[in-house]
Amino acid sequence: MKAILVCKSRSLELLFDPSPERKSPQDLEALCADPPEDSIVFLDAAALPKRALAEAMDRLSSSRHLRWAIIDRTRILKDTALVFHLGGCDYIGADAEEGSIDLQRLDRAALFASRMDPDTRAHHSHRSHGSTFPGWDAL
Repeated sequence: MKAILVCKSRSLELLFDPSPERKSPQDLEALCADPPEDSIVFLDAAALPKRALAEAMDRLSSSRHLRWAIIDRTRILKDTALVFHLGGCDYIGADAEEGSIDLQRLDRAALFASRMDPDTRAHHSHRSHGSTFPGWDAL
């Protein structure tokens, strides 16, 4: 799993261990149109004006098979749960420490995203298929 950081500031790279692939906000549309495999796109909330951020989150949300997350070091988002409601798989807040986005976190975020994907949700049922109700005639 690799991280792709969409930002204007190189300082955000310090949050990652190992270092992410860096893209500019202008590359976001291409990432949404052709989602990279085995990657999570981290969008810096401060890289876009507030209205453009809302539009970008809608665009990320509508892109099938794209795993995405928001880095919000400046606390722009007032409703952090909105990231998850729109289909994001991680939220990095202002208190995140250097190196906190490591391979284990990427794997956990990817697992979370796979649980939310309707294409894979049917394959990850929580119930055993062997313990289904046999029907009234079997009683």
